[in-house]
Amino acid sequence: MSNQITDNTIDPFLDDVRAEVFRAARLFPAPNPTIAAMTEEIGEVAKSMLHMREGKHNDWWQVYSECVQLAAMAARCAVEGDPTIGAEPNAENCK
Repeated sequence: MSNQITDNTIDPFLDDVRAEVFRAARLFPAPNPTIAAMTEEIGEVAKSMLHMREGKHNDWWQVYSECVQLAAMAARCAVEGDPTIGAEPNAENCK
């Protein structure tokens, strides 16, 4: 795996994010507390990276997987908002 952003590295990541968005939406359909889920995923990314630094694991795919889940939740927040807290796109705020 290259650590440079190119079409060859970003496209597979975005494909994984797209698949995760649909998987998560099937498992946890709207209305879903998306802001809480996204916040939890931020913590999981940080934890995985810090555990790598601390030598608790040496598997970049753990970090990658958490990043996919975080990006998927960010996509759901952007598209669905979070109806559980009254923050969602509508005709009034999407002008």
